[in-house]
Amino acid sequence: MNNEVIQEPVVLPSQGKGYEEKVKTTFQIRGMNTEDEMMRLNIVANQPYYSISKMMDACVLEKPGVSAYDMHLVDFQAFLMKLRTITYGKQ
Repeated sequence: MNNEVIQEPVVLPSQGKGYEEKVKTTFQIRGMNTEDEMMRLNIVANQPYYSISKMMDACVLEKPGVSAYDMHLVDFQAFLMKLRTITYGKQ
């Protein structure tokens, strides 16, 4: 069994502009594992955005200075798409 973890950088489209605190514009993430998938599947009914953000934060290897929950929508979407791509593949 191959236990190699795929890691790739995420580049924030906002380039860190518009945040109150300093935010890294590029940071490393890993693909989701089973524990992360379980977080995704156990979404709290009235807080789906929070549950998904928590799962995304668990996949961050280098903290960007802002949680997924507090990211601008364009950054959140870019992060989520990159996470899904490295987890499931490009197709």
